[in-house]
Amino acid sequence: MSNFEDILNIKPEDVKDPVTLPAGSYNVTVSDYDTTISSLKKTPGIVMDFTVDDVDEVDENDLEEFGEVVGRSIKRTFWMSEKAQFMLKNFLKDDLGLDNPGASFAELLEEAKGRQCIAIIHHDISDDGSRVFARCDKTLPL
Repeated sequence: MSNFEDILNIKPEDVKDPVTLPAGSYNVTVSDYDTTISSLKKTPGIVMDFTVDDVDEVDENDLEEFGEVVGRSIKRTFWMSEKAQFMLKNFLKDDLGLDNPGASFAELLEEAKGRQCIAIIHHDISDDGSRVFARCDKTLPL
């Protein structure tokens, strides 16, 4: 779309609902990370951005409906409250193999870029039941 007028000329019946990334496991590479703050409790978080390299275990019919997955982005958020920081620590050490005693999270997050792991995707339903979301809240070593 080149401008707002073009968008307004789209017919609603021509707009297709997006197909949700199929549930299953994907071989991924850490492409980047960003910071976030939760809207409710204002908890700081780290959002890991993965790029799909290949399918590990995903239903073939779901893949056919979705289309190409290689190159797609998957995100996983690690909340950085005192009680939850261990999850990022475990991800960096156990799933990415980063064991650098004395390194800060900032240093390890930079080292994480380009590392590979397996991302597990499951589906969540929106609060009103109208949409299905693909969510990654588990990773494994590759």
